Amino acid sequence: MDIREDLRTRLAWDLVYRLETLTDDERRSALLQRASDKGIPLSAEVTNWMFNYYARDMSALSSLLDALDRYSLAEKRSITVPLLKSYLQSRHS
Repeated sequence: MDIREDLRTRLAWDLVYRLETLTDDERRSALLQRASDKGIPLSAEVTNWMFNYYARDMSALSSLLDALDRYSLAEKRSITVPLLKSYLQSRHS
């Protein structure tokens, strides 16, 4: 940006945060924590499937978890790999 030097230095005084990309273990831990916070029991089998066959970004994983929560309540079933596959199939039908 083409701005005055005194303005540039004032703007540079603000806090700067560096965002780091999460590792797979950190993503898995964050997903399990989110599920726990929502009271959703999530097995290692389900999280392993999600990490092997679904997008690994936190936004997609969080959205999937929220959708699975709603779907499992509607179907009156706990979240399992078969329910996860059923949900994903229903989205594409």
